[in-house]
Amino acid sequence: IKSQPPGDEWKCFFAQYTYPHIVSPFFTFNSQIDTWQLGNILQLGCTPPNCNDQQMEKFEHFYEEFKQAEIPILDSKSNGGFLDSCLAHCQSLSDAAWIETQVNNQSARETFSYWYFGRSGITEYSMCYNYSMAGIICFYVFIQS
Repeated sequence: IKSQPPGDEWKCFFAQYTYPHIVSPFFTFNSQIDTWQLGNILQLGCTPPNCNDQQMEKFEHFYEEFKQAEIPILDSKSNGGFLDSCLAHCQSLSDAAWIETQVNNQSARETFSYWYFGRSGITEYSMCYNYSMAGIICFYVFIQS
């Protein structure tokens, strides 16, 4: 909080502002398209793909901002993560998400295990989003050791 000027204390709740102050290695499992953020921060008023052109443009701009904010984390030599493109919120709280969400037959749980124990695993560099909540098209998975 001290690193922010008066009036910007709210930034301590957002990863792109707190990340530079974290010294411990960490693993992140998150959706790049958080449904809570779409409704409450972006105030989109729709769920892709059921949006008009103006809403989709706003959504795509928001997604690009997310990707830019995650670059310092992804470039880290000590951190790891499993960032998917599901339209979701709090998915890491579900056991099923850790097991069933997969990239090339590697689950989020396996990705965490590989990172935690310093093993090698897959590294995917695929940045895109999926309009369907029923299926997953692509992910960004990274393991650093």
